[in-house]
Amino acid sequence: MRLRERLRYWFDGTMDRGTPALIGWLALASAGLIVVVATSVMLFTDEDTEAHGGWLGVAWMSLLRTLDPGTMGDDTGRPVFLALMLTVTIGGIFIVSALIGVLTTGLTPGSSSCGRAGRGSSSGVTRSSWAGRSRSSR
Repeated sequence: MRLRERLRYWFDGTMDRGTPALIGWLALASAGLIVVVATSVMLFTDEDTEAHGGWLGVAWMSLLRTLDPGTMGDDTGRPVFLALMLTVTIGGIFIVSALIGVLTTGLTPGSSSCGRAGRGSSSGVTRSSWAGRSRSSR
């Protein structure tokens, strides 16, 4: 089994754990977005980085923009800085909307089987899953 198949199987297993796992993946995506944007601001706009409190200050600004897009309205700086802040704001909109969808689905009565929707999507991982099936059901 190749590494890609193993990683996909592992990822599918985490998705099968339900709402808490999905929230964890969204938190990881948010953290990744914030780190990438804050590091990009530091690399490409020295003056804007210093004006906003260094890497930690820019990371804080990025966190606020992922949670509240309206925060971007008062931004000033060079075009590269503004474009990166717009990027983190748009990314935050997608992540927060996905979080709302996950929470809504996870809190809806009768949604306990929601995590099982993707079961069986990893093909060829185990041979025992195919053992008892006839050719017509494959």
